[in-house]
Amino acid sequence: VLDAIEPLVDLFLFDVKVADPARHAALTGADNGPILRNLATLARRCPDRLVARLPLVPGCTDGDNPAAVAALAADLGVRRAAIVPGHGLGAGKWADLGRACPREVVPPAPAAIEAAIAAFVVRGIACEES
Repeated sequence: VLDAIEPLVDLFLFDVKVADPARHAALTGADNGPILRNLATLARRCPDRLVARLPLVPGCTDGDNPAAVAALAADLGVRRAAIVPGHGLGAGKWADLGRACPREVVPPAPAAIEAAIAAFVVRGIACEES
């Protein structure tokens, strides 16, 4: 599929939630192997059209995770990244489905956002809040 769409895409916004496979599986219930392979492929084939995005959710993707994702991105040759602070805007979707939201999402503190950005910048990756 990537072979067909890659020439048609101006910019790939690629979310990477967690670098560690065990932690990713615990949070999402899924293997992140395919995600990381796709990121590696995009970083190799079209690095100037790739932005690796880290959704920053307190208690899930914070702590040592931003540094781990930044190290992975640097190893793959990613050039640009963005920190996407978590928010509670999706809570209404759960209500629309008649289900309880599984967790309250509290936005990360400004210092946590700055620390996540710094984890990328120190590795030579341009990074900003998105």
